[in-house]
Amino acid sequence: MDALLSLVEFNSLKPIASSLDSLPGVFFHTELLTHTNKSSQHPEYLRQAALEVINNIPIEATLIYTDGSKNEIERTGSGGFVKDGRGEASLKRRNADYCLVFRSEMIAIDMALDFVLEHQLFGEIRILSDSRSVVQYLDNWRNVSDRWRMDIFNKLKTLCNSCVLHLQWMKSHVNLKYNDIADILVKGGTTMPQAYVEPLIYLELYSRRKAFVNISWRHPPVHSWYGSEGPGAAIHFKGDRKDQTALARLTCGHFKTLRFSPGDKKFNICTKCNMIEATPQHLLDCIALVYDGLLKRPDFVLEMMKGNDRRLERRRFKILKIFSFNRDGNTEDKIIYSMNENISLN
Repeated sequence: MDALLSLVEFNSLKPIASSLDSLPGVFFHTELLTHTNKSSQHPEYLRQAALEVINNIPIEATLIYTDGSKNEIERTGSGGFVKDGRGEASLKRRNADYCLVFRSEMIAIDMALDFVLEHQLFGEIRILSDSRSVVQYLDNWRNVSDRWRMDIFNKLKTLCNSCVLHLQWMKSHVNLKYNDIADILVKGGTTMPQAYVEPLIYLELYSRRKAFVNISWRHPPVHSWYGSEGPGAAIHFKGDRKDQTALARLTCGHFKTLRFSPGDKKFNICTKCNMIEATPQHLLDCIALVYDGLLKRPDFVLEMMKGNDRRLERRRFKILKIFSFNRDGNTEDKIIYSMNENISLN
């Protein structure tokens, strides 16, 4: 139990901050100068609204753009870009794997506050985050119940007496130069060695366990007949519907004549050799083709199959013709003899 608790992030059931606490000089802005709706308004309009906010910031103010991200393999990172009158600075780090993006955004703001404290910055400081939910969450600081927000609250409490600090939401992915730089830094942070081992919250532990279960369940097929890069290969083939159906059935082996007895697949006997079951692999072997050709040259494979069918039809016609001219005597022997003779014909 103790080992499990060491992996879980502390979270209190009641607020930790005192009702007497205050943050003078700290302001939270969850909107731009005008109300915006990123789901319905044009990106260029949102970009102009964001630029309006930036242009109204005093020149002597310190700007810190923050961002958090997660890549496709559940690696997360936080980063920021600092711009003030003395120069520029880059911040980035890799977080614990399976960390929530929301939490990564919080860590990015925490990194920005650490930078301000470390370099003893004064005056007006603007932290521009592209996560509105994080700014709203921090604005509700009186209901602090988790360690991360408590750490941020304590740093804001330290800074509020020496500087004016604004936490401003800023629309992301609207072609803002420094916001895009912060996004690049975050992606670079996900590739860094993991130097911070932190406890996860319950939701992050669930995500990690779910990912492990998915990996154990999703065994990639190793059978040679699953060589296609993805579903729908037969549909992408530029042929008529009949050819697409034939290609799909030949690729997966689900013929109309396929049956199960008991639990085993059974195919009809091959009409070319009359010896072996007409499995997909055998059909290709009979006409000297390979399975890779189904995916790389499907038109050639289908043409060969059609040519083979035409030859078989001609052979059947010869057999029927012989049968019609030999109604007396041992007809069965003559038919078998004729089939064996015609199989060797081209």
